[in-house]
Amino acid sequence: MRNWLSSLFNRETLMREERLHLLAGTLPSQAVALSGGIVCACFSVGKNKIINAIREQRLASVEAVGQCLKAGTDCGSCLPEIKAILR
Repeated sequence: MRNWLSSLFNRETLMREERLHLLAGTLPSQAVALSGGIVCACFSVGKNKIINAIREQRLASVEAVGQCLKAGTDCGSCLPEIKAILR
């Protein structure tokens, strides 16, 4: 969500759908589909982003995922799901 939100600041005008998502505090469906659903709410890291980082950078631990993406480094509620993805 942070990436999408910060991208809006670079635009002079927003489309209607973007304004609605902004007001509702939701992501556009394309962003949700690409991210694979949020795993780490603290840093808005989706499942697909975690999977891609694990594959591309050969991450083997929760700590490595945290160093790479920040996922799991704040409240920790997503650590079980990150561990499951690593398996």
